[in-house]
Amino acid sequence: MTTALSALRTFVRNQTLVESDDVSDANLNTMINGGLNELSLMFDWPFLQAEGTVTTVAGQINYSLPSNFRKMFVVRDEDRRATLTRLTFQQALNRWGGDPPTGGDASWYYLWNDDICLVPIPSDAESAEYRLYYQKGITELASDADIPEFASEFHLISAHYAIARVWEHQEDFPKSDSADQKFIAAAERMARYYHQRADLSPLIFGDGIRPSMFANNNMPFLDDAT
Repeated sequence: MTTALSALRTFVRNQTLVESDDVSDANLNTMINGGLNELSLMFDWPFLQAEGTVTTVAGQINYSLPSNFRKMFVVRDEDRRATLTRLTFQQALNRWGGDPPTGGDASWYYLWNDDICLVPIPSDAESAEYRLYYQKGITELASDADIPEFASEFHLISAHYAIARVWEHQEDFPKSDSADQKFIAAAERMARYYHQRADLSPLIFGDGIRPSMFANNNMPFLDDAT
């Protein structure tokens, strides 16, 4: 059963008995969306997997990342069917200083600010030459009819986070801690659900792992979870 934003607010109010003159609907929406954003950072969720492309410009090293980018999994050269090696900015600086090589196909990449930098610097303009597999940001709930973008069985997760924030506002810290623990426990149950469901998914990526018909485990720490 899906749970829209308005129903999530109602759940929070029923659990805390907080009135709208104390915590407004707008503030509850902010708390609920805060829970969604916190949840999105906890695991590499399959439902947040996305892809994009880079069209190269001759002599240009840096290219804008997608606006919803949060974390890179894999960068692939479409023509060569090769995976680029990821470097940190410091590794790139130590290796080439301020003079990275130019020409040919990129073999490495690093992230700088909101850009991806390709090395060697491309010498030709090519459309959609490199494909990015990445984790996107979660979609916040804006209107009362909006629903979270993951399995409906877990829609109340962000409500538990909001409940904790309401109790913080009321300075009832034991209840706030209890609600935070419910939020964490629900997130871990959700991660196990997606981990088990995704075992044979062709679109599960780990850091630097090429996609394959049989997915690589992107949540290995849950293998022994009970």
